[in-house]
Amino acid sequence: LPSYIFSISSIFVLFKIVEILSNLQIALISVITLSSSYLWFSYSNYCSPDTLYIFLNLLGIYNLLNIDKCLNEEVKNKYLFLIGLFFSLPFFVRSYMQLLPLLSLSPFIFLKINKLSIKNIKYIIMGITVGLIPLLIYVLISFKAYGIESFIKPYELLHLKVLNESNIFEGFIFYPRNLILFTLPFCIFMINGTKFILRRTSKDLILLFICAPLINIFVLMLSASNYSHYSLFAIPLLASNASFGIYDCYKNNSSTSKLTLRIF
Repeated sequence: LPSYIFSISSIFVLFKIVEILSNLQIALISVITLSSSYLWFSYSNYCSPDTLYIFLNLLGIYNLLNIDKCLNEEVKNKYLFLIGLFFSLPFFVRSYMQLLPLLSLSPFIFLKINKLSIKNIKYIIMGITVGLIPLLIYVLISFKAYGIESFIKPYELLHLKVLNESNIFEGFIFYPRNLILFTLPFCIFMINGTKFILRRTSKDLILLFICAPLINIFVLMLSASNYSHYSLFAIPLLASNASFGIYDCYKNNSSTSKLTLRIF
């Protein structure tokens, strides 16, 4: 049940993100495309923290988008606090795995906070501090029970799963192949979606729906892992990219676009 709740909540937050950046029609299409993903549907049924982890990161993105249109300084600082909170809480939920979304979103995050004052940055730091409290409590409890092993074992697990698999080039083939398979049927629209986004010349769209998933996939390709859920963060972003392509095909009256939509 919790996975279902956070999956639906993630879809709703994605809808709001796409609506801010485009329009209602594309936002609705993004909901349908994400729901059609096999990987997303599968992990929505599993009893795992993955959907909560995605939900928190999407909330961080949503609050980042809101700081641009916020003229009230007090309200802006609340958004900044929430940004720090929602990007740090996943460290408790998914430990080192949270580094992947942060690295993927780093150009987008830098764009948004680049022009903020030091006073504004303080609220992000406050949010990060509060978000890390559950993790710090967990680490303290673990340290009391297991001593220094509580710090060593998580690192050893990360090293084993990411860098020390039997085939160091496993990720280079595994992730691109699986992302194509797991994003069927909407993956056929991602090329058109990328073209549409580039025509719009919006930095937010380009960094969020083109650069972020590409960085995500590239980093995973460099690892020796072969775990499907590592690429789960990229699925909502790729689904949003495809929604722009579907929208463009719908608006385009060419015979090729009509045929593609009918096949979809």
